[in-house]
Amino acid sequence: MPGRSLQLSEAGQQQARQALLVRNLTQKAIANELALASWSTVNKFFNGKPVDRFIFQEICDALNLAWEDVVEAIVVDGKSLTPPLPTPSSPHPPTSTSPHLLTATQTQATAAREALNPRILERIPRAVVREKYLGAIARGIHEQKERLIAIIGPAGYGKSTILGDIYDELVAAETPWVGLVLCSSLSLSTSYLGFMSYGLVAATMAGPVPSGPSQNQQEMIANALGQSLCGESRSVVEVCQELTRTLGRGVLLIDTLDLVINRDFVAAFGALMRQVLAGGTTVVFTCRDHEYNDYLEPVNERLPGLSQAMDRYAVPNFSTAEIRAAAVAFFRTLAPEQPERGQAFADKVLALSTDNRSLRDILENPLLLALLCDLFGEAGDVPPDLTVSKLYQRYWQEKVAYSRVDQSHYAPLAMEKETFCLGVAQRLFELSESRLCESFYRDDLGLTSTPQVLAAYNDLLSEGVLTPLGGGKVHFFHQTLLEYAIAYWLTRQSATAQRHRFLEQLQQPDAQAQRTHWLPVLRQFLAIADEAEFETWVVQLDLNAMGIFGAVAYAAVSRDRPDALRRLLPTALQLGEHHQRRLQQALMAAPRHLIEAVWDLVLALLQEAEHLTAGHLAQMTGVLVERWWSSLQVHLVDTVTAIASRAPIDHPKFSAGYDDRGQLLGRFLQPCMERIQAHPAPELLAVLRQHIHILGHGTATGVIYSHQQAQPEAQQDLLRQLLEKPVPRYEDVKLALFIFVADCLPSHLTIGCFPLGQSWDAVLHSHHPDLWELVQIKAVGRWAARDEPIGQAILQDYLFGRRDRSGRNLKALIEAMGHGAGSMLINWLQALPEEALKSLPWDRLKKVFTAGTVATLPAPTQEQLAIGLLPAMGTHPDVIYSLLNRLADQSLTARQALLSQAETLPLPIQKEIGNQLLRFQPIQAHP
Repeated sequence: MPGRSLQLSEAGQQQARQALLVRNLTQKAIANELALASWSTVNKFFNGKPVDRFIFQEICDALNLAWEDVVEAIVVDGKSLTPPLPTPSSPHPPTSTSPHLLTATQTQATAAREALNPRILERIPRAVVREKYLGAIARGIHEQKERLIAIIGPAGYGKSTILGDIYDELVAAETPWVGLVLCSSLSLSTSYLGFMSYGLVAATMAGPVPSGPSQNQQEMIANALGQSLCGESRSVVEVCQELTRTLGRGVLLIDTLDLVINRDFVAAFGALMRQVLAGGTTVVFTCRDHEYNDYLEPVNERLPGLSQAMDRYAVPNFSTAEIRAAAVAFFRTLAPEQPERGQAFADKVLALSTDNRSLRDILENPLLLALLCDLFGEAGDVPPDLTVSKLYQRYWQEKVAYSRVDQSHYAPLAMEKETFCLGVAQRLFELSESRLCESFYRDDLGLTSTPQVLAAYNDLLSEGVLTPLGGGKVHFFHQTLLEYAIAYWLTRQSATAQRHRFLEQLQQPDAQAQRTHWLPVLRQFLAIADEAEFETWVVQLDLNAMGIFGAVAYAAVSRDRPDALRRLLPTALQLGEHHQRRLQQALMAAPRHLIEAVWDLVLALLQEAEHLTAGHLAQMTGVLVERWWSSLQVHLVDTVTAIASRAPIDHPKFSAGYDDRGQLLGRFLQPCMERIQAHPAPELLAVLRQHIHILGHGTATGVIYSHQQAQPEAQQDLLRQLLEKPVPRYEDVKLALFIFVADCLPSHLTIGCFPLGQSWDAVLHSHHPDLWELVQIKAVGRWAARDEPIGQAILQDYLFGRRDRSGRNLKALIEAMGHGAGSMLINWLQALPEEALKSLPWDRLKKVFTAGTVATLPAPTQEQLAIGLLPAMGTHPDVIYSLLNRLADQSLTARQALLSQAETLPLPIQKEIGNQLLRFQPIQAHP
């Protein structure tokens, strides 16, 4: 069976490259601007290597090529064919088809597919769909493996849009059947016979505590899913099994599971999924990350029997290329005659986001980016202090509490629209018990259908604030807008009673476990409530509950309240890792001015937080310092000091505790090390020297290089600190020391007080801890390569000095030769009288000109050396022969001397040289 990959034919490669030129594109533009795939995948495409067939077709479409015309044919059983998209096979051969059930399923799916389209932005093809998600699905439908695929991400990350893309790809691939279920349209009752918590029932009625959902509850869920799948009140298991039995292995797509999930639902859902997978259906569902982590992790406990089948994929942030592509696509619709506006807008917001983490978070979230473009695209200006809460406030003001017809926020239509939305928020708040009720029938609101109400309703539909669902239901266009609407309604005077009841619900012991759907609403409410209300709630809320703690932390950031953030620190330090991580995440989402205001809080966490939190914070803080260098560099010294003052943490493998300071300092310093090296502040270098021995080797290397332009006193102090311990056995540290000491020697020996000695021979021959000998030799050798008198002095000492110093002298000379000292030695030899040349201790000198050092000499230098050696041929034939032989490959003089003098050499050498000279003769002349 043909594989999933396609590749260009040889002729196709030429056509593709020609199309690239014609359309004024580059491979990187296809990867970065069109965001069809990674650059490496695009490069493989143009070089005729196999790539995923869906990506192959997308690139062909971008080049306006018919993919069938350029694809390399695959030969199967002697026949050449062009592979179709993978049609999954079934373990059960298809029997008679079920046209009614298939048609009903297709009808339901087609209607549901419309709800998955992005509302504002055009759909941006995401490489992750083809590179990850479709491959995982193929393992289910093509390789006949049980697969339950979770697509996880925060609100607004485009999970539904991605599911729509997956649906389109599967339909285009002629998958036997594809079903689509929208959890927003499930008919799940909240009564006891329907979906009331069995735990609550057990607590209020006599009898044993049930071990799972009742049969009625499981059947209700199965039928609700089946109803959404095929439009009939049938079990989803029955429908999937019949479709698979009659048509082949198919795929069930479930959107926004987080809307219906709770602890009771999970048990029933797991039981149903085991049956669906066993019948040959592959299941893909989307879910918010928060609900997934709360209810489905760990999978082996929450969904027993499914852990081996589960594939979890986190939806990535929009990349910079995808942000640009989305902005360009938006302006292509807004102003088709001015395509450059999209690129200009993208450039502006990306530049602003370098100083505003909140704005960057908005840009990387597809929904929030859509709102940003919708609100600010026309004018082209974005507030530099924009946050998520402020974005929703602006959206409400511009789309809900505004009349386009009257161009006024105070027109009757504008006020009626806001009243209508607040009424929707109130009603959905009242209907939300075990889960957030997302949709409503208009009759549920209890509003009289006056002309004013109908006008407001129609205008909200026209603006896209409300969108219709199947069956006459309506909902806010996204769940996050519903959460904001409820939060905004709760701030009103008319909602005082409900606000108090909401607070009481959150204060109940089971609120964290049973009412997590209220946490996003709480976060929005705390961000927009007035100051007095915010203070009242923060005092009364149970900050020990992590979800509530996180909501308060993010609200404090949104409100620009450093004091509120500081009040959270004792709780975070007392309750441990999870609370500390949530506080750290909130801090890192703050704009620059707020981070500067609460740097003391950053220091406290770095000094006292658990290891994982401190590690993440150290790395992110280093990135921020590098990004905002001009304003944050003043905190470097305090930050290093705070990390260095951490106490060892408890660890089962270390009785005295684990010292993580070096690791954390590395995470903090590495992102901004280039800045530190370019701007070596004396105060920072001093504190780094103080803690040099606890740094990891990569960070220590960077600190050494940072001292290259420092004051001599600082350089000497660094060496004194380093001399207290052996040289670390890491090559990067050793190389840094070789370079650093070699650069210091010329000036420091003039100044005096150099820790390694006061002259070249003292530096070279003094004794220091382990491995310092290597640093001394390498540093002096590198210095000698740049200073001819020093090199000649070492050579003189090596040839005629004390034998106990010859070892280090020789190694220093070899190091010098490796760094360009060959000419210096040749000049020294050429300056000697012939008699002195003949009387040299050639046995020693030979060791300087090793095969390795000779190989580093340029060919002209080797030629000069060969000429300089010839006068000593008569007195030291064996040594000179050996040296000339090393030079013969590059030096004509050496080669000619060997040929002409061969017969005058001793017989053993004659035979050896004859064999050596064969390398210069044609192969036919070899014996």
